[in-house]
Amino acid sequence: MDIKVRELEFRDIFSFAKIAKKINIKNIVKKAMENNNLENLKEEEIKALQEEKGLEIIVEIFTEAGEAEKEVCKFIGNITGLKIEDVQKWKLKDLKEFVKQFMEINDFSDLKDFFMQAID
Repeated sequence: MDIKVRELEFRDIFSFAKIAKKINIKNIVKKAMENNNLENLKEEEIKALQEEKGLEIIVEIFTEAGEAEKEVCKFIGNITGLKIEDVQKWKLKDLKEFVKQFMEINDFSDLKDFFMQAID
């Protein structure tokens, strides 16, 4: 499947906030973001950590998101331009590609700020 992720926008905060209300996102994001000292890491190590943390957050969200499946798929659909039904049919490789692109397009510190604004 051809996945193209766009950069997060202000309007995405509201969609994500709806998901955050249905599942315990605040603790998921806090747990993933704690103890991430990037100061002494090389660029490739930072990218690997970002991808790992992004995947960790997304997997946890999906694990907890039984009641918010449509909202999660809609959120992903909005930032990929795909229909909810298409996102629901993703294979694991599609999810991994989404995470990879998501982390490449969105700066790690911006993501942290985005998630914290959405859940506060």
